[in-house]
Amino acid sequence: MFPRLTGSICTGSRLQSNLTYEVEAMERDNLMHGARTALNTIPEMREWAEQYLKKKTRSEKSEFSEVEFEKFWKYHKPEIMHAGAAEAAAAYREQNRPDKS
Repeated sequence: MFPRLTGSICTGSRLQSNLTYEVEAMERDNLMHGARTALNTIPEMREWAEQYLKKKTRSEKSEFSEVEFEKFWKYHKPEIMHAGAAEAAAAYREQNRPDKS
């Protein structure tokens, strides 16, 4: 899945570039895993995230009628929730920040 580093082909700036890529990929994966865990264990967060992603997806699919969109959402909701977990969790945290005025 991630490129592996070998001394014979990865030197200097290329090594740094590959290390940066791997660290960013791991951080992204950890963030997504944490967000999905939170959505699976906090029902009110999951409901909020589902509505957030549904509204966002609806705005992106404005060419669909309501019936077409509901059918689309029914079949694509799992992949949209999976892919959008980190974004939705961040939006939820921002929305529910205690210091938000």
